[in-house]
Amino acid sequence: MQPKVTIGIVLFGSGYLKESLPSLLAQDYPNLEFLLRDHSPEGATKKFIEENLPEVAAKVEIEVGENLFHSGGMNALIAKSTGEYFVAASTDMLYSPDLISKAIAELEKPENKQFGFAAPRLRQWDAAWNERSKIIDSVGIGITHSHRFYDIGSGELDNGQFDEIREVFGASGALAIYRRVALDDIALKGEYFGEYLHYKNDVDISYRLQWAGWKCLALKDCIAWHSRGLSKEKQREKRSKLEIENSFFGQHATILKNFSPDFSLRVKISTHLRNFFTLIYSAIFETSSLLQLRKLRELKPKLIATGRLTPHRVSPTEIEKYMK
Repeated sequence: MQPKVTIGIVLFGSGYLKESLPSLLAQDYPNLEFLLRDHSPEGATKKFIEENLPEVAAKVEIEVGENLFHSGGMNALIAKSTGEYFVAASTDMLYSPDLISKAIAELEKPENKQFGFAAPRLRQWDAAWNERSKIIDSVGIGITHSHRFYDIGSGELDNGQFDEIREVFGASGALAIYRRVALDDIALKGEYFGEYLHYKNDVDISYRLQWAGWKCLALKDCIAWHSRGLSKEKQREKRSKLEIENSFFGQHATILKNFSPDFSLRVKISTHLRNFFTLIYSAIFETSSLLQLRKLRELKPKLIATGRLTPHRVSPTEIEKYMK
């Protein structure tokens, strides 16, 4: 029998559901478990699905719970899951029907056992016009020597220029496929995603998996279309105060947890300089982010201690090979 795959989604609001959920349930993979967690007030999203998508409601399990945000919601779903693989999915997405079957076929190959997680090929979706584009949203998370994290290929026309990429640093939080054994390997007291992170939680979990020796496989033939809320092209002045603050906190918390004193001099200098200029910029233009700096200082000992609990089975050199 093919391995069981659990697909988990955190719900909050009904946007995209009429298009997204039917495409997800149309997967041709035979051994699937669907777990949805509704964080909306009074289970409003669950009610919407039951009233407007009864064929979906009949096939999925939807629990209503306290709003634990994305990280906490995903952790609750992972803990409840029974699959050998866990797919962290999103509602602002359209899924090709063979996405899961192609992904598992790749991950089950004997030569790919070292890959603990995988990044499907994401393209842009104009939800307003329901147009599927060949413009890339992400082929995985990239990392620079200065610890800037980015979506590889974002905004580029997909002409096969990334087809030769086999390994990437991480998988976008919009859609990622994890081996359950890899998630359990890095879990800290039942916590997989960092529950204090509302942005960059996908970067943090990717970093911790990399340190533990679990590589990320780029899946070029597994396609989904993403209607991104916070895109690369979105101007900083259009970002909300909450987005700015959480992005600032997530960036620096991820570095505090995962930065190694054994990184090369180039990485140390580049990262410290970027952090310095980020703080200067925030002090002048984004003063609200400075409130997060106090929070980071208070949590710094805990963040560093938590980071040290992650198994470090690879050398910093192995991490640096992903840095551009």
